Amino acid sequence: MVVYAGVVGPHAERADRQLGSLLHHDGDIKPARLSDKDQRSLCTHDARSEKVAARLGKDGVVAGQVVKGKRTNRLRVYVYDGDGDLRSQVEVPLVGDALDKGGIATLRGSVVEDAVALGKAHDAAPDEEPVIVVEDDEAEPAKKADDEPPAQAAADDSAADAEQADDGEAEADDSNDEAADDDSAYFADDVGAPLHMGASVGLGVIHRDFLPGGRPVAGYDSDVVGTARFAGDIEPTENTRLDFITERSLGMTTPVMGERAPTSLTRWEAQATWALVTGKLTLAPAFGVGQRGFSITSTAPSRSPDGEYLYLLAGARSQLTLGPRTTLAANVRIEPVIGGAQSTMSSYGSASRWAYDLGLTLDVCVKPWLMLRADAGFQSFSWTFADGGQATDRYFGAVFSLGTRY
Repeated sequence: MVVYAGVVGPHAERADRQLGSLLHHDGDIKPARLSDKDQRSLCTHDARSEKVAARLGKDGVVAGQVVKGKRTNRLRVYVYDGDGDLRSQVEVPLVGDALDKGGIATLRGSVVEDAVALGKAHDAAPDEEPVIVVEDDEAEPAKKADDEPPAQAAADDSAADAEQADDGEAEADDSNDEAADDDSAYFADDVGAPLHMGASVGLGVIHRDFLPGGRPVAGYDSDVVGTARFAGDIEPTENTRLDFITERSLGMTTPVMGERAPTSLTRWEAQATWALVTGKLTLAPAFGVGQRGFSITSTAPSRSPDGEYLYLLAGARSQLTLGPRTTLAANVRIEPVIGGAQSTMSSYGSASRWAYDLGLTLDVCVKPWLMLRADAGFQSFSWTFADGGQATDRYFGAVFSLGTRY
């Protein structure tokens, strides 16, 4: 019995799903239950991989890794025999983060055949050299081990050429005619544009303080109160990401003239980023718009003034891949305020306002469909009045969320 260890690496979910489907469909090869450490060892072919593969007690193991290529990411697949020896290594380019039909055909003709052969004849000679196949982006001929018989290599090449020709004919006639053994539609949903979507819902805490800067206006220093947040993101292309969030405080009140007045802190944002640098560390400029609001339901003249800010945002977002399931992202932004009511205008005139914003986000994918997220952020608005006076409005928050990604 041969088992499948999965695929690790940046945005590996779609390639993992495609390879797993191919192995299951063509070879009845099922996933193995592995620890994160053992999975990463097999998928990256490190110093432990031989022992890990042998310890499973299976006829063989198939594992893969998404690696950075010259022009696009690539999928590197390893096939181990039951003793943990590497039997073959195949590398194909990805389109975005998905396999195309050519990549699937290459894997079918090499990885699947090797894995099925291991299941049928796991007592093959242990000193057999591994077969290494590397498919270039320009689809150059595959490279194999030096000791492979020339006649066999020519036969394999002819078979591959014939299969590619058959695929081309099938594509031309895909309106109605499909050969019975052509299962390209089985993978059609996975070979499209590399669209990713995510959503999360979380609870956390928030604190606000307002420093009037010497003005005869009541300051504000809130208790730490609860907040609820909904966040979502869409990655329509490999380098483009759209994020949005909305949040609101929970059960917040303010003491006003011996009573507790209902109070609310609200925020929403929409941000677009485009990755200039990709890989383990991703760097992307960020642009967007947002709104922050603070209000007290009270007409008492002695209370602290409300705050409302409609702002643009410009900055940068970076993301570091810490492991196959963990990423850490940071946001640094400048936010000029372009609108929002100023409750102190009647007394002190209009003030120019701007903010800076710092944030950290840790994502851990505990399952392919389940993500744990921890956010921490600080946002500070500065007021500058016509007479030179200043005020500061600051917000501190942390949120823990559950989410999912596709």
